[in-house]
Amino acid sequence: MVSSSGSQFPLLYHAHHTLYQEDIPFWLKLAARSGDPILELGCGTGRVLIPLTKAGYQVHGIDHDPEMLAYLKTQLAQSAACCPHLILGDMLSLEKDIDLELAFSLIISPCNTLSTLKDPALQTVLSSAYQFLRPGGLFTASIPNPQVLGSLPKKAAPEVEETIQHPVSGNKVQISSSWQRTPQAFTVRWDYDQFLANGQIERVSAEASHVLRSAHIYLEQLTRVGFKQLETYGDFDETTYEIESPLFVFVAIK
Repeated sequence: MVSSSGSQFPLLYHAHHTLYQEDIPFWLKLAARSGDPILELGCGTGRVLIPLTKAGYQVHGIDHDPEMLAYLKTQLAQSAACCPHLILGDMLSLEKDIDLELAFSLIISPCNTLSTLKDPALQTVLSSAYQFLRPGGLFTASIPNPQVLGSLPKKAAPEVEETIQHPVSGNKVQISSSWQRTPQAFTVRWDYDQFLANGQIERVSAEASHVLRSAHIYLEQLTRVGFKQLETYGDFDETTYEIESPLFVFVAIK
C-alpha cells in the first residue's frame, strides 16, 4: 500500500459526500425563508453551496483550505452556475476576511462543522455570526447528536462504508470509517483506498474530531451572544429534537 498526497483529498471528499443529499431541501427551504445574501461557513467543495447557487441565491462561501476551494471552482465551472463569492479565510476571524458592511440574511454551518470547534473557538464563531446577521436573520447549523455519539462504544474497527468510482481515474475507491471516543471527544477516521491498475492500493486518510458538548450548552452559548429566539430539530425533516435523535439542528434568529 502507498500513501497519496493531500491533493487527492478534495476530489475524493466531494465524490464521497455528494452521495448524501437528504439535507439539501432543508437548506433550500431556509434560503427561501430568509432571502439573500447567504454565507456558508466552511463551504469546502460546495456540496451545499452549489445547490444554493443553482437555485439563484447570492451566496458567499468561506473556507480555510485552498485546495478545497480550488476544487469547488472546477465544479462551479462545470455546472455553469452563477458565480458565488468565495473567500479563502478562517471562520474564526470573519472580521478580517469579510467586508464589515455586509449583513447576511442567512448564515449556515452544515456538515458537522461547529462540533469540531473547541469552546473558545465556538464562542468566537457564534459571536461573529450574530454580528454579521441582519436583524431577523437566521444562523443555522447541523451537528451529529452529541448524546448519541457519547453513547457509542469507545472504539470501532475500520468498516467499509461506501465504494465509489474515482472521479478522474475511474478506479474503484473503497471508503472505510472507524472511530474512537473519549468522554470529551468523538474522532472519526476515513480511509479512501484507490485500487490502482498495477495492483497497488493508494490510500488517502482524513480525521474529524467532534467535541461532545450537550445541545443545552450550544443553546446557552447562542443566548449568551445575543440570540433570543431558537428553534431546534432532531433531523432535516424538522422533527422535534430528542436525546435519541440522529442530529442536533438549530435555527437561531437575530
